[in-house]
Amino acid sequence: MLYSNRQKLADLSSKYLNYQANVLSTSSNTYKSYATDLRQFFQSLEIFSQKKQKSDFNNKELAALHFALNQWAHLKLSTRNRKHACVKSFLKWLYANKHINDPLDQHVICPKVPKKTPHFLSLDEVIALLAHLEKEVSLANDNEALLKSKRNHSLIMTIYAGALRVSEACQLKWKDLSSKAGHIKVIGKGDKERLVVLPQKVIRSINQLEHVSDYVFSLTHKQLNPRTAYEIIRTAGFKTGLNNPLNPHALRHSLATHLLSDGMNLRTLQKFLGHKSLTATEKYTHLGIDQLASTMNAAHPLAKKDLP
Repeated sequence: MLYSNRQKLADLSSKYLNYQANVLSTSSNTYKSYATDLRQFFQSLEIFSQKKQKSDFNNKELAALHFALNQWAHLKLSTRNRKHACVKSFLKWLYANKHINDPLDQHVICPKVPKKTPHFLSLDEVIALLAHLEKEVSLANDNEALLKSKRNHSLIMTIYAGALRVSEACQLKWKDLSSKAGHIKVIGKGDKERLVVLPQKVIRSINQLEHVSDYVFSLTHKQLNPRTAYEIIRTAGFKTGLNNPLNPHALRHSLATHLLSDGMNLRTLQKFLGHKSLTATEKYTHLGIDQLASTMNAAHPLAKKDLP
């Protein structure tokens, strides 16, 4: 079907995406990404058909699949992995529902992405960042500048204090804020809700913002665009003079790092971050090892400089 009936394949993709959304409760962001990935996949199949590309595969279905996947070869590993995983899942769904006769998903390899140590700020850097944002509030010389500086300060403090994803912060509505209880209701991945407790200092900062729309951090009637929030955070990090470029996820990583270093266990941290599995949270355990090494170097008898 990949080679002979591409239109039917494209039509079936709509049913597959509905399955993802309605049965698997895929988040809207994942849904959009999968829709884009499949559209690009079908475009590559069409190119293969029109140009009759040469291939090492005698089987035209495998030849078309190999060609389409190879169009993503120039992308970074993590992006390519996601796109391959999307196609693999789609082909597996086609085979399970008897739309294709061969399990073509077995021929799709998802490249392994090496685990990276998450970038995070030290506590001193967080303090410097927030101090810079407070200074911008005090230096605002008109109402528009004051509104923006207050919003930026509160946005960044909330993302750090609640270890929020940038999309979660942008989606936060006034009705999701409980000032008395000191928590917010967050809509995370897969549209799963969780309650995040915030320090009173952060709650007070949020309550000082203007109620311009239903969304807490918007200065218009629309939700704050995550790309705009990303740029606000990047600019704040640059103006603070941080050593590395700042992004929203670094703030989330930073709080997770600080909480784990101060003794929070992984299970509690998993719930706080809204991770589906403990595996996603375990990437922070390296920090415990780093801190242990530092403590050992400072306290171990054999680390003393005056020993022979």
